[in-house]
This record gives sequence, structure tokens and C-alpha cells, in this order.
Amino acid sequence: MKPSKQFFFYICFIIIGFFIGCKILSEQPPPAEYDNADPLSIYTSYAPQKIDILPLTKILSETSNNKSSNIIVYVSLLDAFNSSIKSPGIFRFELYEYVKRSPQPKGQRVKLCPDRDLLEPTENNTHWRDYFRTYQFNITCNIQKDQSYILQATFITPEQKRLSDEMLLKPTE
Repeated sequence: MKPSKQFFFYICFIIIGFFIGCKILSEQPPPAEYDNADPLSIYTSYAPQKIDILPLTKILSETSNNKSSNIIVYVSLLDAFNSSIKSPGIFRFELYEYVKRSPQPKGQRVKLCPDRDLLEPTENNTHWRDYFRTYQFNITCNIQKDQSYILQATFITPEQKRLSDEMLLKPTE
């Protein structure tokens, strides 16, 4: 059975129509909302908007040779879409005594850690844990075994915007 001329005409018509349609779609101008947009303003939604101390954060038991303890801190930076991101900036950690049954549970400051400057890529990468999509820090301090503490983490963006979060740390049992 030999294909008819009409069959070839339909096939050619479909192929030409496909290529013309693709050409029309590819030449469409960008949406009007991008006409007057500042290119840098588009990226601001992907900048850090919130900081979150993760529940993985904990106080490790005292080391045998001295009374200092380590606190392993996991901190996540979130953008406007609540996605965990990596960003340059400065982290600051403060540890406060926890005051039970008080309207102001944050008591006396026990420790103010030196700022962790993560503006340089190499230093930023040393604290970044890609498998968690978060930052990890070790804080060494002298704390009491039976005392609860409030850990405050502050992130300072390159634009000097401050983002903070707090977490109650209970003694390990």
C-alpha cells in the first residue's frame, strides 16, 4: 500500500506548524513585571530573612580533664521561601541562664562568644554542613550540669540586617 500525496501534505503541514509555533513562543517578550525591575531587587527574595536554631543543638557532657563543656550548635538561614540557604555574614552566640517561672526567662549572660566572621568563602565552608543544609558551630564554656540555659544566635548580613533566634538548652541526662 502506497501512501498518498495527501498524507505527505498533512505530515509536512504538521512539521512546519510545529517549527513556526516554536519560533513564535521563543520570540515572546519577557513578562511586563520584569520591564522596570531592578536586576538586584530580584535576588533580595533569596537573601537570608530568618535564622533558626535547629533541635539538633545540644550540650555535650563535660570533658574529663576540665570542667568546660561543648555546645554543638546547628543554625539554619532561611530565605523568603523558607528554604535553607548559605550566605556570607557574621554569627554571634550568647548564652544566658534560664530563669524558671519568670516573665523574663532570660537571666544573666553567662557567655558572649567572639563573632564568627563567615564573609570569606573558605571560612564559610568550614562551618557549612551540606548534608543538613545548615551551619555547625562548637562553643566551649563553663556551665553547671543542672542548670538550663537560653542560647541566642544572631546573624548579621553584609547589609547590617540582624536576624536572631533563641533556644532553651536543658541539661543532658
